[in-house]
Amino acid sequence: MIPHLWKYAFAKTSLDMPYFLNDEKNLGICGDFFNHSNMEAALLSSELLGNIKYF
Repeated sequence: MIPHLWKYAFAKTSLDMPYFLNDEKNLGICGDFFNHSNMEAALLSSELLGNIKYF
């Protein structure tokens, strides 16, 4: 039995965008698949989405 195998992704491509944001629904999605398909990309994606300023 291999525990926690679900947390590892083996994506070969990415979406070439830092995150998804729908202003109308006030919904943002971030993750590693949006840019470069690795763990660092997940952190950068969440930082970029979190730094958006709304006035």
